[in-house]
Amino acid sequence: MNALFMSTHFQPAASFLLSLFLLVGCTTRSAYRPVSAGTHEERHTYKQGADKAEQRAIAREREHECLEKYSDSNFWLGHVEMTEYGTYQDPRQMSQLERQIEQDTHTGKSLFKNGITVVVFVHGWFNNAQEENGNLNNFRHMLSDLGAEQKQQGRGVLGVYLSWRGGSISSTPLKFLTYWGRGRTSDVIGQGMVEPLARIRNIHWLVASSAGRASAASLDIYQNSRLVFIGHSFGGRALYTAVAKSMETSFMPPYWAARSFPAAKGKGSRTQATMQRVTGVGDLVLLINPAIKSLPYRPSHYAMSSNTMVNYDSKQPVLMMVLSAKNDVPNKSLLPIGETLGNRFRDWFARPDDRKEASQNTTALGHWPLYRTHDLELMESGQFQLTKVGTYFSVTKKDKNGVKTTLPLKTLRPDLMNFADSRGNRRIVTDTGNPGLLPFMVVSTSPKIINGHSDFWLGSGSSKAYDFVKFFISAQNKAVGAARADQAAPAQSRVMPTSY
Repeated sequence: MNALFMSTHFQPAASFLLSLFLLVGCTTRSAYRPVSAGTHEERHTYKQGADKAEQRAIAREREHECLEKYSDSNFWLGHVEMTEYGTYQDPRQMSQLERQIEQDTHTGKSLFKNGITVVVFVHGWFNNAQEENGNLNNFRHMLSDLGAEQKQQGRGVLGVYLSWRGGSISSTPLKFLTYWGRGRTSDVIGQGMVEPLARIRNIHWLVASSAGRASAASLDIYQNSRLVFIGHSFGGRALYTAVAKSMETSFMPPYWAARSFPAAKGKGSRTQATMQRVTGVGDLVLLINPAIKSLPYRPSHYAMSSNTMVNYDSKQPVLMMVLSAKNDVPNKSLLPIGETLGNRFRDWFARPDDRKEASQNTTALGHWPLYRTHDLELMESGQFQLTKVGTYFSVTKKDKNGVKTTLPLKTLRPDLMNFADSRGNRRIVTDTGNPGLLPFMVVSTSPKIINGHSDFWLGSGSSKAYDFVKFFISAQNKAVGAARADQAAPAQSRVMPTSY
């Protein structure tokens, strides 16, 4: 049996299945959070432990509102919804968010007058912006926790729930047939998210300029602003689609410039260069069990794994981290089946020279062994142990005589991120004292931290992943602060944007 036979004989069946999947994947175009409904003003501290009757009453008040303000709890939550075609459900949602922030900076009790932390969450399969959605409610809990923490740093928190029709039908027996339709939709939405993400990135500049600050003074706002993107499952796939090319474009030129060696001082010698510090899309992209294939990650992996002759800048922060559960059955076992069926078994019959790429095209990013940079375990002490994958952090080469030499992979300085909480307690420990931080990291987690595909929220069965995410964001904030303080002097000539 060959590929031509498969293509000829399975074409009718594949066409029928495709039509069925498109049919069950149809959704309505109306927004769950129309701008006309206005803004929800919560005049009391946000309550995580409210009783059911109180929760229902609050839900009725805010279930159709596009912006929720919990100023007493130091956070806002804005809704931005995307259509099946990667466009805004209602473009006024983003405009309303920008307008409200600008108005807030002109008030005496501005939440963001001294700085802002923006956290964007892109949900996955079976989810949306409805009030009863579990992802939405859990995201509120996270913003409440971050709001209390960031208040100590002088920053108000803005959460953006970037939603789409992850749940396209309500029929339980049929909803799993939407895998192909929702997967393709997440790709389209990722392409369409470039513009809203760019506007979200400019919010800290909007805060600075709206406050009427001079260019130099506004750097205080810039240094005291943070932007974190989080995506889960198909939401992680959409987010990666939106940011991958931009991050590669930012990282690759200075990386390869550092790999361009000057004339050798002696035969066989090379001069080691230090790569300039680069930024990503925001301050951290965090992908939790992303339902994406390994193949698109090849350029970033190659730059990381082949790096034996380039030093990173001592204050280069982590740009992107993938957290993948070892027992994530949907990505580990079901994604390969879905992708194989979706491409009509094409990768089964790849030429011998193409079989590695064909396998990567049907294997989830977090489960391709050669891409795994770290393991994350939970210790009996309750601390997280981050362990480098030995094969990733070394390269074995042969000289002309066949003698093997193992070269260590250059990593960030171990003291870049302070893995301690506000009381000085070490929350993350490492096996050798050097965490081996990389600009792009793929971390395999123990089931004690992320148990399965969706168990990462507080109260969903295991709160350890939730604790790690919150703490790592806090540690990343400190690292970004150190990097920005180091850049403060040359950045005085930065030109502030005048329009948005």
